[in-house]
Amino acid sequence: MKKNSMYSLLALSLLLPGCSPSGEQSTTAQDTAGAQWVGNNDIGLGINLVARHGSHYVSVAAIDGKANRKHPQFDSLLDWELLYLAEVGLERDLGGPNETAVRLTASHLDLSGENPNEGPGQSLMFSAERRFDNLWAIFARWSKSYERLSGDYRELLSVGTAWLQPFGFNHDFLGFGVFIGDPTDPEKGDEYGAEWSYKIQLTQDVSLMPDLQYWYRKDANDQQTSTWIAGIRGNFEF
Repeated sequence: MKKNSMYSLLALSLLLPGCSPSGEQSTTAQDTAGAQWVGNNDIGLGINLVARHGSHYVSVAAIDGKANRKHPQFDSLLDWELLYLAEVGLERDLGGPNETAVRLTASHLDLSGENPNEGPGQSLMFSAERRFDNLWAIFARWSKSYERLSGDYRELLSVGTAWLQPFGFNHDFLGFGVFIGDPTDPEKGDEYGAEWSYKIQLTQDVSLMPDLQYWYRKDANDQQTSTWIAGIRGNFEF
């Protein structure tokens, strides 16, 4: 039976002296920003076709672009405003100690709207992950949005590494990642950040994940904003 998860998050934001608070939600190094609007629509009704040859695959899909995340919507599907997805990838040793995954995804969202941030648009995303004997892992992700700019970033690059069995604990996880992003807002300069996180598996169904983030941006008017964010997340599965 599929488990349900309940999350709780407690975060404390510390502003460096001489810096202005951004008033924005923090961005983690592993977020999929840049093309965030795709993720909010990829559960709609539609069709997905996949062709595989060995470790390689090709996937194409047409999905309801106006669907919400609460329930299937047949009426919105009839509007014929769709999200089109195409992906090519390589997957090896899935679930194994040397799992490898490389994916390139293109999308087009066909929505009507006078506001360019809410109308049609496209995105590209590249991601790569590699495990080494189930002890270490590296990952990278790049995404870019075109025309439709409803996400936090028009372009985002993140890279990182993970220690999969820190200090001999097989179910724990220690990760570090960095990112650089081009914000959608043209008034904002490039943003940089780093994140450290450690998942502590207390029991089979309970884990804690302390997290520390640093975020920095320098705008065109030379205004600098930087923030330290410390948090802890609890995960209870039942």
